Amino acid sequence: MDSDNGDDYNNDPHPEDEEFPECSQVVPPKTKSPSFQVIASESLQAVWQEDVRRVMELLSVKKSQARMVLIHNRWDLEKVYAMLAEKGASKLFAEAGVSIPKEDRSSHNNPVAESSTRYCSICMESMPENHMTRMDCGHCFCNNCWTENFIISIRHGKSRRIRCMEHECNSICDDSIIRSLVRERDINLAEKFERFILESYIEDNKMVKWCPRIPPCGNAIRVEDEDDMIWEVECPCGCQFCFGCLSEPHSPCTCSMWEMWAKLCDKSGTSNWKKESTKPCPKCHKLTQNDDGCDIVVCFCGKSFSWPHAGATGKEHAGTAFANRSSGPGRQENEEKSKSGGQDRRHFT
Repeated sequence: MDSDNGDDYNNDPHPEDEEFPECSQVVPPKTKSPSFQVIASESLQAVWQEDVRRVMELLSVKKSQARMVLIHNRWDLEKVYAMLAEKGASKLFAEAGVSIPKEDRSSHNNPVAESSTRYCSICMESMPENHMTRMDCGHCFCNNCWTENFIISIRHGKSRRIRCMEHECNSICDDSIIRSLVRERDINLAEKFERFILESYIEDNKMVKWCPRIPPCGNAIRVEDEDDMIWEVECPCGCQFCFGCLSEPHSPCTCSMWEMWAKLCDKSGTSNWKKESTKPCPKCHKLTQNDDGCDIVVCFCGKSFSWPHAGATGKEHAGTAFANRSSGPGRQENEEKSKSGGQDRRHFT
């Protein structure tokens, strides 16, 4: 009998698989620290300009053309290097919508023809040559038509890659010309265009993300390697988060497992309980629960703060700490009701 039981056990190579089917998805602990860089808002422009400079030197192009190549490739320098080696510069430029003129025609103040006037096929009017602008692709229209097209594109959030107005032309307009023409009409809109270009370095770049703290601290985090994208990082403002999904730290769970767990918690009412029964510490930003019903609570980090106002205690709270306090049976009844929804999973969150 004992021998038969032993054989049955040995014949099953993985007897635990049916009981724990999800264990293989858990991410093993990391053995090294992530390599990342904190980019303050005031130094963001200098950082992306360094990437632009590298592409300018690599491809021997001007600044606006290098930026077009980077935006098309989502600011991935390694991808630009690979595309150049695999397809060549001509193909790289064509896919990015970059036209390389045979002569320097980038300035919209340069004459576009020897004649004193030039015909614009958009508004169908003849204009003085100094009121015309030719893009690198060779297509020329009046400054007024270009400006109207740029303003509409910027207002509709399409400022990162504004195409030439010529039919079936896929060339991207020079952003220096866009900035110059729009500034003559609307300075605020020109500044908005500049912000859109700057923000594309964060929003289109998989290696850089804004710190998810609320209210925003203005810092961005840049990882140095794709393997670091699953790491949990910490911003100087004190916010700790998963770089992959921008959620709170959740190792050893994968981001997909954490997303499934969050949905499960939402169904159980745990998230509602957290919103109604917890508040972030003003110092460390960790969620704090008020079990005793006091208006002044002390976080584990040692910071005391006013529960009704969720603000640090001090002289400014001396006269207002109890102004809006709610107490009595009604408060106790509401707290019991909010706790009941998430009690089953509260110890996991």
